Formats: sequence, structure tokens, C-alpha cells
Amino acid sequence: MRSSPEWEGFPIQRWIESRPLPYLGEPLVSEGQVVEPSGAVARLKYLPGGLYRVDVAGALGIPRPQIKEYLLVAPGQAVQQGQLLAAHCCFFEPRAALAPRSGLLGLVSSQLGYVYIREPIPLGEVGGPVRVQVAKDLELPVGRAIRRYLLVRVGQAVVRGQPLAARHARGRLTSLSPTFGRVTDIDLEEGTVTVVPLFTSGEVLAHVYGKVRRVVSNEVIDIETAGIRMAGVYGVGGITHGPLVPGPAGPEGLLDAEHVKPDWQGKVVVGGATATSEALREVARVGAAGLVLAWLPPRALLDYAGAGAKMGITGDELVTTTVVLTGGFMPQGLPQALWRLATVLQGRTATLDGTTHIRAGVIRPKLLVSVPPASLTEEAWARVPWVPQRPLTQWRQPRAGERVRILRGSFWGREGRIVQLPPEAVRVATGTAMRVARVRMDDGQVHDIPLANLEILEDGELGGQG
Repeated sequence: MRSSPEWEGFPIQRWIESRPLPYLGEPLVSEGQVVEPSGAVARLKYLPGGLYRVDVAGALGIPRPQIKEYLLVAPGQAVQQGQLLAAHCCFFEPRAALAPRSGLLGLVSSQLGYVYIREPIPLGEVGGPVRVQVAKDLELPVGRAIRRYLLVRVGQAVVRGQPLAARHARGRLTSLSPTFGRVTDIDLEEGTVTVVPLFTSGEVLAHVYGKVRRVVSNEVIDIETAGIRMAGVYGVGGITHGPLVPGPAGPEGLLDAEHVKPDWQGKVVVGGATATSEALREVARVGAAGLVLAWLPPRALLDYAGAGAKMGITGDELVTTTVVLTGGFMPQGLPQALWRLATVLQGRTATLDGTTHIRAGVIRPKLLVSVPPASLTEEAWARVPWVPQRPLTQWRQPRAGERVRILRGSFWGREGRIVQLPPEAVRVATGTAMRVARVRMDDGQVHDIPLANLEILEDGELGGQG
């Protein structure tokens, strides 16, 4: 169905967008309420900070899927450093898993046997810039001398207590960040580093147009939304939104620093196919909300995400601009359907979320363009079809003729169409015999892909070339 001529050619679907409240949040909306992207749906008492992994299965010597049976604290519960998280007695030998830091028990992964401790960031910090006297902290006579000892750059996000500079002189001298914030200036004449606090508000935004369908205090707010959705392969940075803008490099080109425009501030930019490291830094410097590319070299993305980035679980990086890759880490162009979306719907509010969990729960980054409920009648809204939001291999076998995206392996991120489903197990490159789908890639080549490595692209989900 069509909501207006501007959506011509794009299938509209309906789904639930969830805004989790894992850290004690106060809902600000009620069921049935209409929300807009910039509207607050809840207020947190504090924000999530650093993420620390605990190998519970390894510490207890138990199978990974059983870790929930041995946990002594529940997700969302506060824990102190050294507190007992789980215990087990194996052959009369007591074993324990302890909290490495104080914080909140966040994600529990039965697949990996890990739990994750989230360090909370208190709200209400001073909102103004803080000038750190680095030269004084390092006992340097002149400011310019700090250059060789700096550990940060302009635009980089830092956490409280992170070294901004360090020098070995009569022991190790360090200059530490006093707050969670971003480095906005390095003055070599004065020997100072300016840090602007990032977290002065605990509001959880809707980030989409829609209607509130469920409110569970301290757990989740579900928003029913309709529009266009597109899954990426990998991303960094949390959820954000802004006007949609097609980049000057196009769907196949290289985005250079000179392409970046100051008026990209607060916008979601689509294209080119990839970008230079200088362009990534410049996009962040001008304050773009998000950037969608086809691919990046892994090292370039890790350098952008900063120290401490975890390739398996992303979304919490302290980056100014969320980055989503539609194809992963191999050279390729943007899907033509995505480029058409960016050009036809330029200026519409787009939602971008870089959160990626490769194994722990399988969460994919996404780009959404939601329809304001007021632009559809109640009858028209009700006719918009619902779609599932999980890999369909979790609940049914794929069928010949269906379009799929490859989630793992050497063809990660590529798309194609199933041409055959061999009834018997096939020996794959690793030497293991398993059920596969014979997939014709968009370049015409045919490969046997394990069923577990496939995600079926729903009709209406933007993918690659038809």
C-alpha cells in the first residue's frame, strides 16, 4: 500500500520498536500515545557506561547453556566489585565467578557462557567544558611540550579517569579526564586539553514515529511503527535519528574528507561505498548523526570506534556519529534500493542504530524511515502488514527461490537467491557435513552455504540488487 506519492515504489511494513530500560527508568508515555522521533519516552536515573565480560561457564567449569541455573544475581541488579555472581561445587571443589567491577548485571549470554557487567554513569555532571591542565600535571615547563605525551586527539570520546597524557619522570605522571566527555580542543600554547561532558541527560528518545503499545516500568517501552526498514551487517554506535541525506560520493564512490559538509550536523548520510579514515573523523567533527556505507576495512572501523571497542558486541561506543555497514568488510557498492531510498526520501527523518551482537542474541544494525501516524488513516494504518524481525531460520526452513543474506563465513554480507536445497548433508570448506542451501550470488556465482549462516530477506526489506 502507499501512504503518499513520495513513498512510491517502497513497500511499507509495520513492526515493534523496543526501547529497553535496563537501568531503572521512569516511563514518560502511556499506552496508545503517539510519539515522534525527538520525543522522550522515558528518563533514566543513570546511563550505561563501560561493559565488562565475565566468563561464568569457564570459571565454574559448566556447560555454557547452563549458566542461568547458577547465577546468584538477576539481570539489572546492582553488584559490587568482588561480589559473588555465580557458584558451583565440582567434585567437592568450590568454584566461583566474581564481579570484576561495580555496576549492573546486563546481558546474559547462554550461547557464550558469559555475563556482562555494565558500569553506570551518574547523571547530573557539570555540563560546561572542563580545561585540564595537562602541562602542569606532567610537570612540564611549557605547554607545547605536551604534544609528544598526548594519548588522545580532538573529537575522541573519553571516560572518567582515562589518561589524556602520560610521561615517565620520577615514576609515571599522568593527566586524567575528570569526566565522561569528548575532547574538543588541545591548546599546545597553554598546555591544556578541553573536555566537554557527554552525559547530562538521561532521556530515552522514541527515535521513530509511532504509537506506544506496551509500557513495562524498568524494563521496556514498545512502539508500533510503520515505514521502511533495512538491515545492515555491522555497525558501531547507538541509536540516533536525523534527516536523510545522500552523500556526494554516490553508491560506488569513496567518501573523502573534502566531501564532508558542515550542514551534515544532525543528519543521517548515506554513501559512498566506503570512506577514508580522515573522512570518518571529519564526519564526526561536523556532528553528523549517522553514516551508512557499504564496507570499511576492519582496522579503520576499530580505529574510529576507539580503544576498548568489542567486535562481537557493539552499540555502546562513545562515538559522535553512528556508522552502519550494509555489506561488512569486503569491497562492494551500496545496494541500489538503499541509494534510491536516500535520494527519493531525502529530508525525511531516518533512524539509524549501529548495535550489533554477532553471537549473543544476534542483533543486527538497521536503518529505518518511519511514517508519521497522522499521514495515514486508522484504516490505512491497520492494513499495513506486520513483519517478523528475527532471522527466519530460527522458526522455519528457507525455500528455493527466496532471497537471502549471508551472516557468517567468507561470503559474509553478500546476498543472493536460493536455487536448490540439497536433501542430504553436504561437506563444506571446513570439512564438516551439514545441510546447506545452494545460493546464486548477485554476481552469478553459485555456492553452497550452511543454512545456519543464512538470513532470509523478507519481501519489503531493502536488500541488494533485486
